[in-house]
Amino acid sequence: MYNYEGARRSAADEDPGDPMTDSATRDFDQDLKGLLAGMDSRVPKPFPERPGGYPDQVAAALIDAVLSIRARYGKADTGVRAAVTRYKDAVGDQTPNSLSRLADFDAVKLVEVLHNHQMTGAETKASAIVRAARNLSGIGVETAADTDPLDPRQKAVYVNVPGLGAVTWYYFTMLIGAHDVKPDIWVKRFVQLVLETPELDSDDYVRRLVNAAAAELEVDPRVLDHTIWLYMRSREA
Repeated sequence: MYNYEGARRSAADEDPGDPMTDSATRDFDQDLKGLLAGMDSRVPKPFPERPGGYPDQVAAALIDAVLSIRARYGKADTGVRAAVTRYKDAVGDQTPNSLSRLADFDAVKLVEVLHNHQMTGAETKASAIVRAARNLSGIGVETAADTDPLDPRQKAVYVNVPGLGAVTWYYFTMLIGAHDVKPDIWVKRFVQLVLETPELDSDDYVRRLVNAAAAELEVDPRVLDHTIWLYMRSREA
């Protein structure tokens, strides 16, 4: 369970480039109360179950995290999840847990395997996946067990790939099993909506705030993240 006091006091994993001008003078406790009240009036309980992720499947988690950037997630046989299944079938492994194997994959061939020509940054998502796998395996990260969400070196080599950033790093580690929140556009918009603060756009602040709300509600932060995502997507439908 995420530690609420740690969320308030620690900035050890704060992104160096995260803009703090919109949150440095805010009252965290007051914002937390406002977020909890807003959730109580908007989000039904019990909270919906979240997708299970990919525990002990580091390659599947990496593919999912990158392909999910600005994309429709789809169902089991469509979208991102279907692309992950195609990779599993291509390598003949339904629990792919090797980054070095993914790092050795030809990026052009991976585009064909995934049936995905989408771009992130200036290259294909498939190319970004291969680069991230190479960077991580290059510092000894081979399996899900080797992945440490709090290791600044691992995070640094991941976000060093053009088109990848801290949000997808958080999502990647959450898919493996980290109890965390990804401060993507949907989560930030929810916090902005509930607190009536459109200028609040600090990824780190929003992440700490939602993690602290999960601790107060005694739920897995990933459940809260998924619940918010469903609510915001329903508003856009």
